[in-house]
Amino acid sequence: MTNVIFWIVLLLACYGIGRASHDANAGLLAAFLVSVYPPLFSLSRHFLLDFALTSVVALGFFLFIKSDGFRARAASIAFRAVLGAGMLIKWTYFVFIIGPLFMILFGSLFGILRARRSGERRGRWFGAYSRRMRNCAMAISLALMISSVWYLPNIRLIYSSLVWAGFGQGALPYTKVNC
Repeated sequence: MTNVIFWIVLLLACYGIGRASHDANAGLLAAFLVSVYPPLFSLSRHFLLDFALTSVVALGFFLFIKSDGFRARAASIAFRAVLGAGMLIKWTYFVFIIGPLFMILFGSLFGILRARRSGERRGRWFGAYSRRMRNCAMAISLALMISSVWYLPNIRLIYSSLVWAGFGQGALPYTKVNC
């Protein structure tokens, strides 16, 4: 039953991405292609976190596109909430969404440095770039606040799992047998 909700989110997000990048026909085509993609179709028949992760990643990308580089406030706020919820679904969500976040963060930082180098302290460009950086920082901080609901109480479990997987019995040594 929950996968039905994730299907709806996934199809609407793919439609929105296609519509935002081209037109409504591209959005319909994107939603259709995602709905008949065999691995997603088979994932939706069993409850696994990967299908939920796929739909929330698609929703995150849609909201990221709609936020126009954190210029649109409503889409930016929704992206912040989805960023935190995605981290609650599975920790690998951040791996998928970190690229666009760094792109906006570093682009805004270089824009501020360029505006300062040209002698513009509080002009049109400086304000726009600093607002984008502030919105990106607020997105990350709200996501950390939302996801800390689970991660802070379980920090010892996370640490011991990482140590076990990296250095303990869970670590697989590199040998010619394992290649």
